[in-house]
Amino acid sequence: MANYSDAVVQWAAINDMDPCIGQAFAEEHGGRLPANDAELCTWGKQTGYRRDDGTWSCTREQTSSNATTGNTWLLVVLVGFALLALTDYRRR
Repeated sequence: MANYSDAVVQWAAINDMDPCIGQAFAEEHGGRLPANDAELCTWGKQTGYRRDDGTWSCTREQTSSNATTGNTWLLVVLVGFALLALTDYRRR
């Protein structure tokens, strides 16, 4: 078992959740735990810790709502190279 702080373990017991969820939230929010269920659920959906079926997991799930896909980055890079090539071509 991971070494969770007492606050995370207590939060997990009160909310009937795995401490890994509280730990992940705290790490992304400067050490604080969620203020309410709505904040936790919104964060969970955005980050992929909360599944579409409402369950939670200690591993992130890559979803369209929580990720910039590799295809998006590829498109950005390709457009960048195309613009560089056009600029260089016009200089000749």
